[in-house]
Amino acid sequence: MPYKVEKLKINYKTLEEFKQFKEYGAQELSMLEDLQDNIIEDNCDSPFYGIYFADKLVARMSLYERDAKYDLYFDPPQKFLELWKLEVLPNYQYKNYGKALVDFAKSFGCYWRPKMAGN
Repeated sequence: MPYKVEKLKINYKTLEEFKQFKEYGAQELSMLEDLQDNIIEDNCDSPFYGIYFADKLVARMSLYERDAKYDLYFDPPQKFLELWKLEVLPNYQYKNYGKALVDFAKSFGCYWRPKMAGN
């Protein structure tokens, strides 16, 4: 079943939706503080993407575009995407939501890399 990945706005509604992940998730995956640091009502320039089931945000990731001048990973240096955090709520795991988010990141047609915790 294909899932629709949506760009999440940086606003107070998204902030409330992120709080449900904080209840279940690992601290290093928390995006709540990232969102709070960048909150501007209805800002569409967001690094956050998510999948909704009905009206509930059940999976999310942060995906950052990195300029070639900051590229330490590819030769020659080039623009790439960095998948920083990805999380699926416990009751929705093992249903391919995480795979759908990774496939979405791959769909941009440029190099991408996951950023591992501690990197």
